Amino acid sequence: MIRKLNLLTHLARVDGRYDRTEHKLLVGLLRRYGIQESEVGDFEENPTDTGDFRSIRDRIDLLYWSLRMMMADGVIHPNETSYCTTLASKLGIRPQMIDWFVEHQPVSLEEFEREAQHQLI
Repeated sequence: MIRKLNLLTHLARVDGRYDRTEHKLLVGLLRRYGIQESEVGDFEENPTDTGDFRSIRDRIDLLYWSLRMMMADGVIHPNETSYCTTLASKLGIRPQMIDWFVEHQPVSLEEFEREAQHQLI
């Protein structure tokens, strides 16, 4: 879970700003997994290793929350899109899922999982 938060925090800052809505999304994830904000130390400056996410479900979940983070502030910055495209490829998911996600808003995790199952590389 901490590794996922590291990647999401990096994505939140990739556009040069850390928006309040992005912070709320991260805090919501912490709560969802029963982690207190005070339990989480400083995140790594530039986490890029996706090797910890081996199961298909973990990979799809990470991409879903990354896309939610990309859209959290209502502005899709080119750096965020590039980051998510690279992440999708590293996770073995076709980058077209990013466009699908944006076009089908709002998208639940369950809907995204169903579609992503057909987009594995």
